[in-house]
Amino acid sequence: MFQSVRKYLWDRRKAVITFAGFVGGGWFLWGYLMARLEEMREKVSREHNAKEK
Repeated sequence: MFQSVRKYLWDRRKAVITFAGFVGGGWFLWGYLMARLEEMREKVSREHNAKEK
């Protein structure tokens, strides 16, 4: 069974590599966007607190 799965993936290695690239790129992009959104939230919160004082 392991051999058949290995052969299946080997025969489709270009598609597997492409898929892995998209998943990895999406993961990286998601992390980047979440970090930027958190920075924006903190900035807005600081500005809001500064206006209240």
